[in-house]
Amino acid sequence: MEMLGKSLEAREQNDRLQGLGGQGGPPRFNNQTAVLVADQVLRRIEYLHSKGIVHRDIKPENFMFGIKSR
Repeated sequence: MEMLGKSLEAREQNDRLQGLGGQGGPPRFNNQTAVLVADQVLRRIEYLHSKGIVHRDIKPENFMFGIKSR
């Protein structure tokens, strides 16, 4: 049940991020944020590859982004 809660929470965060794009489109990042996101994505793919895991359908729709709350 904990995984379901985490999944629903992630879905809510993703919905909020979708709103950043305006008119229901994908979120728009400035250049600095885009570079940071790309760096994180590539580091995670590199980690998965180091564990022998290969993802055959890498595209933005297959990533979940969250908003850190402080």
